[in-house]
Amino acid sequence: MGAANPSSSAPNADEGPVSKSIYVVGAIGLGGCLVLSLMMQHLLKVKGDRARPAVALELEAELADHLRGTVDFATLDVDGERTWCLRLPTKKGVPSDSLARVASDLLWRRASSWREVPERLRLEVTAEGDAAPYRLDSHPPGIRTRRAVKPAAPPATPPTAPK
Repeated sequence: MGAANPSSSAPNADEGPVSKSIYVVGAIGLGGCLVLSLMMQHLLKVKGDRARPAVALELEAELADHLRGTVDFATLDVDGERTWCLRLPTKKGVPSDSLARVASDLLWRRASSWREVPERLRLEVTAEGDAAPYRLDSHPPGIRTRRAVKPAAPPATPPTAPK
């Protein structure tokens, strides 16, 4: 048997035209990379949304036409009450006081579906171009804070009967 002769005219499998199947495999690989990239972008968006409280996301969805950014959310202790503080940046021309009342009513109506319900709600609405935000503090509707009233002190001298 003879050794391989490089000058032989017999075609080698590595030489010659490339079959179309290699291009198909490459196209499938590029398509897979594109789909994987899109799935990762979606995952990052979903994870970012989950990191934000559902209350802020619901408010943004309902008031999207009036807001110019995202709603900031924080839980604070104000005067011994657990308070949700929400900052709403609004578009120019949106009345801050009416938007704050609408947002407050909307949040208290949906409070029954939340795991935690605050004792107080503080909304700070900042209109575009305004220096100071409009602030609205509210308690759940129908619940009033009751304060203890001291009974009146008895008079120092007992009243005398008229003569």
